[in-house]
Amino acid sequence: MNFKVGAEKMADAIAESVHPRTPDGDGVEALKRLIADGVSSKGAATPGTLIRFDCKPGGVSVSVDGTAAGEAPFPSLAGALAAVFLDDDGVSPPLRDSVVENCCGVAVAAPAGGSAGVDSSGGEEAVSIESLESQLSPIKDSATGISFGPKLEEGMYLAGCGVRKKGPIKVYAIAMYSSPKALAAVSSGDMNDAARTERTSFVLEMTFNVAAEKIAAAIAESIRPRYSGSPSDVEALEALIVAGVNKKGGQADKGTTFRFDCSADGVGVSVDGSAEGTASYDGLGAALVDVFTDGRAVSPAFVSSCKDNWGSPAKKALASSLMAACDDPDAKKTAKKTSKGRAASPAGGAGNGEYAKLKAVESRLKPIRDETTGVEFAPKLDDGLYLIGVGARSKTFVKLYAVSIYGSPAVLNAISKFEPGDGQRREAALALRNTARAFGNFDSFSPTTSVVMEMILAADARTVSGAIADSVRSRYGGAPGDVTELEGIIAEGLGKKGAARGTKLRFDCSEAGVAVSVDGALVGIASSRGLASAFVDVYMDERAVSPGLIDSCLDTWRGRDAVDLSASLLEEHVRVTKAIGRPRGDPRVQLKTDPSSIPMKSLLSKYYLNVPALDKGKTLLGLTEQDRQRRVAVYGKNELDQPPQRSLFSFILEQFDDKLVRILLAVALVSAFFGLLELKEEMGDVAGQMLHHILGLFHGEAGGPSASSASIAKEVVNEATTIVTGHSGDDTKLHKIGIKHVIEALVEPIVITTILVINALVGGYQSLDASKGISALKSMQADKAVIRVSSGDRSTFDEVEVDSSSLVPGDTVVLSIGEKVPADVRLVSVSTSTFTVDEACLTGESDSVAKTPYKGDPAKDPAPEGGSGSMGEFASGMLYGGTVITSGKGLGVVVRTGMSTEMGKIQKGVTDAAADENAQRTPLGVKLDEFGDMLSYIIGGICIAVWVASIPRFHDPMFKSPVEGAVYYAKVAVALGVAAIPEGLPAVITLCLSLGTRRMAKRNVIVRKLPSVETLGCTSVICTDKTGTLTTNEMTAVSLVMIENYVVEEHSISGVSYSPVGTVDGVEHELEVLRNPHGAVADIAAVSSLCNDARIKGNNNPEGTVKAFDRIGEPTEAALCVLAEKLGGKSKKRSSLNSDQASANVNSWRSAHPRTATLEFNRDRKSMSVLAPHWPTSSDKGNRLLVKGAPNLLLPRCTHAKMRDGSVVKLDGKLRRQIEQKTSDLASRPLRCLGLAVKESANLEQSLRTYSQEDSSEDEQHPLLSDPQNYAGIENGLTWCGMVGIKDPARPEVANAIKKCHDAGVRVIMITGDARDTAVAIARDVNILPPASLGHQIKAYEGREFFLKPDDEQLQLLKSPGNMVFCRAEPADKQKLIKMLQSLDEISAMTGNFYQFHCVSDAPALQQANIGIAMGIAGTEVSKEAADMVLADDNFSTIVAAVEEGRCIYANMQAFICFLISCNIGEIAAILLSTLCGFPEPLSAMHLLWVNLVTDGPPATALGFNPPAPDVMKQKPRPSNEPIMTKWMAFRYLITGLYVGIATVGSFVSYYLDQGISLKQLRSWGKCDQSWSPPDGVTCDSLFQGVGRELPQTLSLTVLVCMELFKALSAVSVDSSLLAVGPNQNPWLVAGVALPFLLHVAVIYSSKLGLPGLAKSFGLVSWARVHRCSQKRV
Repeated sequence: MNFKVGAEKMADAIAESVHPRTPDGDGVEALKRLIADGVSSKGAATPGTLIRFDCKPGGVSVSVDGTAAGEAPFPSLAGALAAVFLDDDGVSPPLRDSVVENCCGVAVAAPAGGSAGVDSSGGEEAVSIESLESQLSPIKDSATGISFGPKLEEGMYLAGCGVRKKGPIKVYAIAMYSSPKALAAVSSGDMNDAARTERTSFVLEMTFNVAAEKIAAAIAESIRPRYSGSPSDVEALEALIVAGVNKKGGQADKGTTFRFDCSADGVGVSVDGSAEGTASYDGLGAALVDVFTDGRAVSPAFVSSCKDNWGSPAKKALASSLMAACDDPDAKKTAKKTSKGRAASPAGGAGNGEYAKLKAVESRLKPIRDETTGVEFAPKLDDGLYLIGVGARSKTFVKLYAVSIYGSPAVLNAISKFEPGDGQRREAALALRNTARAFGNFDSFSPTTSVVMEMILAADARTVSGAIADSVRSRYGGAPGDVTELEGIIAEGLGKKGAARGTKLRFDCSEAGVAVSVDGALVGIASSRGLASAFVDVYMDERAVSPGLIDSCLDTWRGRDAVDLSASLLEEHVRVTKAIGRPRGDPRVQLKTDPSSIPMKSLLSKYYLNVPALDKGKTLLGLTEQDRQRRVAVYGKNELDQPPQRSLFSFILEQFDDKLVRILLAVALVSAFFGLLELKEEMGDVAGQMLHHILGLFHGEAGGPSASSASIAKEVVNEATTIVTGHSGDDTKLHKIGIKHVIEALVEPIVITTILVINALVGGYQSLDASKGISALKSMQADKAVIRVSSGDRSTFDEVEVDSSSLVPGDTVVLSIGEKVPADVRLVSVSTSTFTVDEACLTGESDSVAKTPYKGDPAKDPAPEGGSGSMGEFASGMLYGGTVITSGKGLGVVVRTGMSTEMGKIQKGVTDAAADENAQRTPLGVKLDEFGDMLSYIIGGICIAVWVASIPRFHDPMFKSPVEGAVYYAKVAVALGVAAIPEGLPAVITLCLSLGTRRMAKRNVIVRKLPSVETLGCTSVICTDKTGTLTTNEMTAVSLVMIENYVVEEHSISGVSYSPVGTVDGVEHELEVLRNPHGAVADIAAVSSLCNDARIKGNNNPEGTVKAFDRIGEPTEAALCVLAEKLGGKSKKRSSLNSDQASANVNSWRSAHPRTATLEFNRDRKSMSVLAPHWPTSSDKGNRLLVKGAPNLLLPRCTHAKMRDGSVVKLDGKLRRQIEQKTSDLASRPLRCLGLAVKESANLEQSLRTYSQEDSSEDEQHPLLSDPQNYAGIENGLTWCGMVGIKDPARPEVANAIKKCHDAGVRVIMITGDARDTAVAIARDVNILPPASLGHQIKAYEGREFFLKPDDEQLQLLKSPGNMVFCRAEPADKQKLIKMLQSLDEISAMTGNFYQFHCVSDAPALQQANIGIAMGIAGTEVSKEAADMVLADDNFSTIVAAVEEGRCIYANMQAFICFLISCNIGEIAAILLSTLCGFPEPLSAMHLLWVNLVTDGPPATALGFNPPAPDVMKQKPRPSNEPIMTKWMAFRYLITGLYVGIATVGSFVSYYLDQGISLKQLRSWGKCDQSWSPPDGVTCDSLFQGVGRELPQTLSLTVLVCMELFKALSAVSVDSSLLAVGPNQNPWLVAGVALPFLLHVAVIYSSKLGLPGLAKSFGLVSWARVHRCSQKRV
């Protein structure tokens, strides 16, 4: 029903039509009474009431709204009722025509004697709704000059308009749109009542600027006296108005448009075309209608306008006609009928004539040239988008780009009706802006405003994107990140081709956001509707960047011709787009975001892929070669973008970004500067004299005037030798300085730089592999593809093989089993009974996914339960690039290529995560950076302070000038810097981490990124997958259920994994199958073996990752194979070899009963069955049907049950209830249940009993086996044999590992795709969740459920203590969780999804996590390369072991870092103390370098071998922000450093005291021979220069070395003393202390070892000399 009719009236009308067509008056009366009674039960036949008549040979059944009213049992009624609608005089000829056309496939001819659109009697032409609407016209409010269009939307027409005044101020113009019924009621004075009951809309256009709160309060004030509901209801409406205006800047400016949609549901509010919401309160809509239409209406002029407009008899008749037309669905059609034989329409469905008309109108459009730049823009951008105006963007005198704007025909038509005079130019511009921003409000076919730019001035990508973003940002009130996203998309598009002159940028602004294209290629979509409005404002508001564009728009579409052209364009556009179903919005956006939900007909049409086809789209021809070439230019190649390959050298340079390394470089440069400065003083002018001497060789100085070339060459060689060695055979020569002297002067910077380079080489090499994940992704793509290429005339096609990189959207791809899908493909058709794809690399699911073409009819192709998911609403019709076709053949069409594919999205996720600096910074890196910052400030401050404190000594007599003094004390400051910096720390850290990786490798952990070793030590959360990590990923049958003596009994099954070793409790191995081949046990073994495509493979030499027994095929089927082996009884072969044991019985079953046909599994019946012959129970050795499937669907198809002893009984209700109860019991544990059944040969269809095939192709020829729809019928009448419970058991060691995590304060979050019950059960098994018996509340959530919670609640749940479980989680959920955990300062380790292959889509999350962990056995190369470490055994307990090792490594790192720092504190104290006291420096920079590298390096490295503390896994995770050296530790080492410094300086001072020099004299050593004189026989030079200085420095260095080595022996434990934890626990430390001690002794005693110059080179004195000096003093 489309109109309200009373029950009796409805019954009378139908009876009146039936009566003339049947002689049975009683039957008509009975039918009439049934209709009346059925309708009366509903009150009346209102719009939407559904009356159903089932016409059968016995009579007519009547139902009203699904409720049966009864049956009129009169045979003649059925034909009579059908004749009412279908005979020549039928009451609905269009129904009859539709039936004929649909059933016969032809259009219906016009009746004889008439023409299309004219009735057969020659009556009047049928009136369409369009012809009636053409009689309507706009109405202009005389007070404000604002015009309102005659139609708002379908069925909503303009009643009248007026003005709302407040005193003399005109606040806004008002217009009402309502149904024809309300319009017809105007003349009778019932307008208010009709408008209150009908759907009515009010449009208000502001003529005065009013604040948001004021306009909302004014409207609310008018409603309150008229509304009887709660005051809060009106406040809710007021809030919607305020919210809508606030989005426009907080003020309803002149030109702002409000729309209020009033209905029984409430009031819907829109502001400037943007829907704000609905105040859903009963009666509120009627109250708002009263504001404008009752006796106290706020605009009397509006009420008068309505009466004037619709009060005349002619208008009343027009309203009645409109009402009838709107009630008649057929009247809404533009053409009532079509003539017979009319040409078939193109792919879209519109007639050629309609296309021709549209093209004819479009031919009147002309291009427009921008005079400023000379750029011309085409009049049509795309179907439904036409040029409005052009302009240019300039910066001072520089022309940047030409710009144009395109809109829909409705927008053009609206603009053409503007009548701006010179005084209304601003108002017209404002209206233009509002029109351009009203996406989709003018018509639903082209809800887009597009801006096209053509570059005039070449610029880089960042400049262009930044300039556009800045203009949008100033107009956008949303999140700044939205504009940043737009800026990034623009830069990405321009970055590929560059913003050269002529580059075209296109911005499609719609409700979906802003879609960006560069030179025709869609780059991406910034999804924010408000962003689209802001982008339009850049060119349309009062601050528009191109005012000429606004003028062009208003001038181009101004005048009568423009009005006529736009109206014609709109009319033809609406007609054609309705016929072909043009998509709403930008088709390119939907193709990129969700191509799965596009109806197939639309997908192949010109609006999407434009694929040539024959037979009304049934035969795809493919693209022509020319089309393919054009599309390659637009879409690019079907390849993943490859980032620039980094070289080893770049990774080496990256190592110098470390703070400590930069400090060391700075010290080396300063040291080199002073070394060269000192060298220059020694050189004097030698270099110039040397050059002069060599040049003199060529003028006869070497050998006289007649010197030969040979003598000259000899002299040059001698000169070179002298320069290199610094020595000459002739002491009188000038050569005193050579390369040897240069090296001696630069020894400190050379040593420091060498150490840094070695460290960089090691670190760079370790980092080289971190950027290979993208290349692994590329290797997963297909290399070749078979496509259809259409001939030039598009009448035939060829199938050719091409490189997959050449594929473009629209290519028709031939799909076959075993092939990789070459791109994202929409499945069009399949030529086999099933079509399945392995999507494990994307989803992690090990089971193959069944695919079916989605045609676009939601009733026939329902969306899968659970929503759209991450891959689109109808992903079952999509094939994704990189996945593998596991069965079937079909045809598909490419919808996305390259970076737009799912694989491309994964690559982008990996790249973005890798580029995220926060994701790449490890706690160690952060701490070392902080340590470096602190060290740089302290060292810099101390060095400057020492130099400043020494300024008074610059004038000491020992210096020739103050500059020389300044340089000297600058060198002392540099020495202090060298003392403070642990030069060996970067190298020792790298070495320690490398040693840690070797230890981890022994524990099955392969480390790919060195810093991750230490990060494990502070891991606070482990996010782990279930399958393969917590469980074995080896499905195992653990329960067998059979019927014994009419009772369902369960038998447990022993054994683990895929090993055939094990037994079934209560069933004798082999014997029961042998003794009772007709029993249930034998049939269970048969079904398990034969209804199965898997097999078990045995390995005789298992080692490493090679298991003793492994599967080939699906895990569940492999578990059944193992069960068959445990039951035994079929194979007579006996062997101890794994290869023989693995499938002995299964192979025997398959040999004895070869499969003759397979009824593949599908998701509807959820079962699989096979036909197999040669059974002892069959007299003719015919086939039996063996079936396995889901018990809940298999049990209803069973009629009998087989007992364990072989007897067959009827499956009654009692047995069914027992089986159902046991199924529920197994599922709750949880176990995966499989029912097993058979169908005996005698019960099979005759043609299947002896059916056999020589090849697989005959399957398709059998009438029953060729159609999968028949499979459910074949699998009926089954005999139930038993049921198997299967599970993926938890690894036995995992439960204890989880307990260790709990003790260590590490939380565990399990993330899985399983159902909640399964996930919780496994979590309880492995101690992640407490046992159910404790009754504790658990934290287990489905992914979607969790992320629908408020953000604060999500963070609170993640922050709360205790383990968690996430089930039904998608890969994207994992990355979200990682980011949320990181925002809570948690250090997270994450494993991926490991069902059968490691999921590629987990790679971004692995990259994002602090520690990404991949699986060595099940993981893909992509995930391994994105991860920080790889588990060689895929075992969770290995992760816990890695955490323990990480904590140990951190403790060792802390030990040697603190050791090095404490040693450096002693060195700083020595230098600082001597400087403050005025003593000569006790140690040179070279000495300090020797101590830091040679003395401290080996012990520090040896500390990396410290054994783990016994309670290392009892401690809570250390905070990630905890410094390496705490305040207490710093205080301890400051104290110990001070006494080391005092002892070092003390030994130095004691030497001079022994020489008779007092402390006072020593403090003024620079004034020796001036203010004081040395003892007799001693000179100042012998005391403070040369050997005199080197001797006490040797003593100081020896003291320092010995004290630091003793300190190393006590550093085995940071907190325990030497007595509690001795060095004997670390033998490497003893060797690390002995080695530097021996080296130091060797240098000191170098003269006795035959190396007298060795000590001299280090600035030391040989011990023999020390001994002689000591004797001399004595």
